[in-house]
Amino acid sequence: MNASGLWQSAAGLFDAGLRQARHAFGYDAVDTGEGKRRAPSGVTRSEDDELPVQKRRKLLSQTRDLARNFALLGWAIRQHLNYITTFNFQPKTGSRRLNQKLAAFLENWSEPENFDVAGITPLWNFIRLAEVRRCIDGDMLALKLANGQVQAIEGDRLLSPRTAPREIAARNWFHGVELDRYGRHLAYAVHGRGQSNDFGAVGSSQFVFERAVPAHQALLFAHRERFDQVRGITPLTAAINSLVDTQEGIDFISAKLKVHALFGLAVMRGDPNGPAEDATQDYTQLILGKRPLILDMDRGERAEFLESKTPAHETQAFLELLIQLTLKALDIPYSFFKENFTNYSGARQALVMYNESAKIKRRSVLWLLNGLTRWRLQLAVLDRQLPQQVLEPWMWQWIPTGVPWIDPLKEVQANAAALALGVTSKTRICAANGLDYEEILDEIVEERKLEEARGLTFDVTAAADVVTPSPQRRKRQKQKTQGGAKNGNAG
Repeated sequence: MNASGLWQSAAGLFDAGLRQARHAFGYDAVDTGEGKRRAPSGVTRSEDDELPVQKRRKLLSQTRDLARNFALLGWAIRQHLNYITTFNFQPKTGSRRLNQKLAAFLENWSEPENFDVAGITPLWNFIRLAEVRRCIDGDMLALKLANGQVQAIEGDRLLSPRTAPREIAARNWFHGVELDRYGRHLAYAVHGRGQSNDFGAVGSSQFVFERAVPAHQALLFAHRERFDQVRGITPLTAAINSLVDTQEGIDFISAKLKVHALFGLAVMRGDPNGPAEDATQDYTQLILGKRPLILDMDRGERAEFLESKTPAHETQAFLELLIQLTLKALDIPYSFFKENFTNYSGARQALVMYNESAKIKRRSVLWLLNGLTRWRLQLAVLDRQLPQQVLEPWMWQWIPTGVPWIDPLKEVQANAAALALGVTSKTRICAANGLDYEEILDEIVEERKLEEARGLTFDVTAAADVVTPSPQRRKRQKQKTQGGAKNGNAG
């Protein structure tokens, strides 16, 4: 096939891929077909009816495949996790000794062998993986076991039971969830996944009913956007078409670059009607790098270096737009992906806006963390490992890890000015950075005791004066600046 035919074939495949991608997965993409998108039917349904079991499985397979094979989506999810899933446990019992005991208990329970029934995942990583599954699959189930351990159930293992005993299968199941007349969750139908051995004897797509778990023994961690929604649906659905287009576009551009690299050389071996060639010039062997390239050409044949502006500026701009649309599914600013996209003010504004969108997402993760922690502390109280006091409100708290400062000195100066105006507090400033003000005060007291015991004193006035200069310091700085300006003019 010549070059023209090759490009026509590639263009045809690209157009077909775009048509298929637009109608392959997602809310409007789960319905296949040619031509334009269907007009709205006018029928309103619940989100679960919009995505029945087979289409849910199809969507889940697509999002998992993209997260597995497309670096852009993997990076976006990791950035999302870095801002959403990191918390610090802070005891607030009022007793230093009890605080230490409570913190030690949580630290010990967080270890993989104590937290995870499989003995693999620690608490901090469990929370991170749970958010991954909520982003990609739509939801996951955390089972609270009687021994104080937790078992994770991925969303595709929640199915309405068909092979269960009759008394279980006859209950009101909907997408693997038993509901009462008000939509309250009563139980979850957990299925086992067929595990493939080294010889592939068992298919991993087979599911077998295991048990019905009462709702009070589990936490369904789901992404919901409707009141009457039972199961979670991944927020990536709106970005799937953009993801597929971006991935395919990059693949086709890479293929085009390879074709141009393959046909890169051009040499003219004389005019068949012209005079004889110079016998000293050998066109049958050219040195490219360290290895010779042999050309077997007759007179009048040509080979030349072909150059192409690949990809074109328009293509690059369009890919950037697709990437921005993809990141918007997780509210991630484009400046996170392309660091030189904007200046300091633009980057800070993007970070502030993203942090605002992250607050409500952190509350969802906090719901899961608090639910697991409260349940485990209740077991500890029943076992008399901890006093009843730890179950009272505000005896402990999970504090989100703060967002790193873009310019620490400017941020500190802004906080100092806000404190001076009385529009914030040190407690709020510390909380915004994932710190506990009371804990910092305790550390300062301990440090001063150690310094006094060793006969050391440190004056923090100079450091504070750098952040908020005194009137005398401002006057000296102004005089120094004016003096420099005069000397410069005199020179």
